Amino acid sequence: MQLDSFIEDGDYPETSELWKFPIGIYNQNGEIRYYEFRVLNDGEVIAAITINTQESLGGPVAYVFSMKGYFDSLMELYNNGALSENEIPRIIDNVYPNYAVAASQVTKSGSITFEKLLSPENGEEVQELNSIISTEEFISENPDVFTEEEKSEKLEEISNYRQEMNEFWKAAKENKGNLGNMLFRGGSKKQRKEVDSGNIQKAIDKCAEITKKRNSKSYSKPVGYGACGATASGFILDYFDANFENVPNWNKIKSYDERIDALRSALSIRDNSSITWPWNLTGAVSKYSNYKIESCSFWPKASINNNIPGINLRALKFTSWDDLTGGFHYRNVVAYKEEGWWIFKWKYIKILDGNNCEDGWEAYNPFWHVSSYNVVKK
Repeated sequence: MQLDSFIEDGDYPETSELWKFPIGIYNQNGEIRYYEFRVLNDGEVIAAITINTQESLGGPVAYVFSMKGYFDSLMELYNNGALSENEIPRIIDNVYPNYAVAASQVTKSGSITFEKLLSPENGEEVQELNSIISTEEFISENPDVFTEEEKSEKLEEISNYRQEMNEFWKAAKENKGNLGNMLFRGGSKKQRKEVDSGNIQKAIDKCAEITKKRNSKSYSKPVGYGACGATASGFILDYFDANFENVPNWNKIKSYDERIDALRSALSIRDNSSITWPWNLTGAVSKYSNYKIESCSFWPKASINNNIPGINLRALKFTSWDDLTGGFHYRNVVAYKEEGWWIFKWKYIKILDGNNCEDGWEAYNPFWHVSSYNVVKK
């Protein structure tokens, strides 16, 4: 049903189809965290529709991403000796769609144990996996990051979402095998808003021009400005520079390194830290344009404001940040949509991430999406 919807919206060709069998994505405890169904067109993998495996984690669909295959990575690990022919590889969640590869064993009881975790890029051993932190956990461990009003609103949104998911899974079980007919009878009410793709590509090309790392029109995301907060803010400034807004103070910073320094200074990133605190997020956009960034914690329709990209915050725990209770990961949002009817109503945001491989549609889930931000006139 989700593939049909994305085909109808023009995201994938009409001839697209799903693999019959999914790829299991495991967590570090040897349990399946996601099922990844590859989308094929003319025999080639063009995307993946990834679903949650547990009701408690949210709605059925988690991600709809354009993704590269795992086959080449696995073959390289075998070829360079990182994996032996006797070792069974498993794909392990490392803040999906990032992943590690595990050499695994199946015990007599049927459980799965991992003997080693390997980086798919270089075959080196991964000592510890990164992980997503739930919004509730993040708020509990970082009580001063948001105001009492913001925390109350977010926790209310989570409570409402949890109730909606309980109602969905109850109805799904009661109507197993008949959901397609129910959706057809009910019809589908859709709303969708996205930043013009041509304007996005102009901003990507502008970023590539500054970094001198890429000049291809086919490149689909900006080159990062180091820290994720700097990358998300820098892309908005590049968007202004490449399109309709006059940003002379940003435009005159010509070198990539100087732009990184300017962004870090404006965002108060100090002492080799890559953290941008939410209250400092507006710093760079406010300093170098006539706009500012403001929070919109609930369903992020306002993340796309007047054809300007927004920003979404997700909380992570990074292995290199053992002294912190949680890390921040900001990603640009370039579209949102809501579709379906009754309890079968789904919300998505489209991510454009210059620091990661997370480019595509992501089911909006307040369990994991801590906050959203839009760009408005001062």
